Amino acid sequence: MQQRLWSDGIGTIVIKLENNRQVFLEDTLHVPGIGYTLVSAKKLLGSKLIGQFDDHRMLFSRRSDNVLLIEATIRNRLYIIS
Repeated sequence: MQQRLWSDGIGTIVIKLENNRQVFLEDTLHVPGIGYTLVSAKKLLGSKLIGQFDDHRMLFSRRSDNVLLIEATIRNRLYIIS
């Protein structure tokens, strides 16, 4: 039996990182039961962050002071936030 996914609304989410930092994303689609948080790089860049990309990782820093907030490395052709 195929599981169906649906949207439960739009709101603000908090991404809690392993380094105890938090990133708040407004106007985010909530899909319960997906098991992961899928985030658009474009959405992150529109939220006061700047990004740097290469073949192995993505880095997102706060635009105001260039503090590194998010690092994602590539695994199985997806960037995974650590």
